[in-house]
Amino acid sequence: MFTTTIPELRPAMLPAGVFCGLLVILAGCGGDDNTDDNVQYGVTLSDEEPREIRHEGMTEADYGGLDRADVGLHIPWAQNPISRDPVPDAQLARLTDVAVEPLEGFDRVIFTFESRMAGYQVRLVGEGGGGCDGTQPGTDAAVQLAIEFPRTVSNDDGTPLVGTRDLAADLPTLVRAVQTCDEGDIVRWLVAARGDVEYRLLEVSMGNRIVVDLRSADVDANNSEVSDPN
Repeated sequence: MFTTTIPELRPAMLPAGVFCGLLVILAGCGGDDNTDDNVQYGVTLSDEEPREIRHEGMTEADYGGLDRADVGLHIPWAQNPISRDPVPDAQLARLTDVAVEPLEGFDRVIFTFESRMAGYQVRLVGEGGGGCDGTQPGTDAAVQLAIEFPRTVSNDDGTPLVGTRDLAADLPTLVRAVQTCDEGDIVRWLVAARGDVEYRLLEVSMGNRIVVDLRSADVDANNSEVSDPN
């Protein structure tokens, strides 16, 4: 029904416990049962496979204002492309709100949808990156994260659903988030950063939200505190 692309993570940035947790997603890790392995969350539609809760390496600060029970963490901090295919032939997702906020050690972008959770493609891009095909001018930042939602619209018969489609944000990592496409059932945003970044993605069942966190790639993950919130 859908695919999730797991990025190759840089070993220096991935604590052993998190790496083991990622292997659980791929093929199982060790012989112990993970209490979150087969927990389903949220209300799925009849044409959509249930999604699982994953909390590898999550601390209380990582959730911010999100309810842990609503969060499915699919990808730890990484720099490689990640994606989830949209449900084939399902109704279009409708992007209705985009917000940014600073949290402890990282900045957060929250995308809210109507009707259903969107599929997504997330990757770092260089110059350009704008438009629907990524070849048009983007932001002035040297580091940009392109976030694309296939089978998604952000307008109602030409009237934008998102009030502000160019968010200037003077945050520690994130400086701007701008919509560059809402055509052909594709919605695309560029998130501009101050420098080299890592990112992760969380799916939030309550309110059909997709959350993308960014932090400086200079963070020494080997020295950061990682605890098991279970």
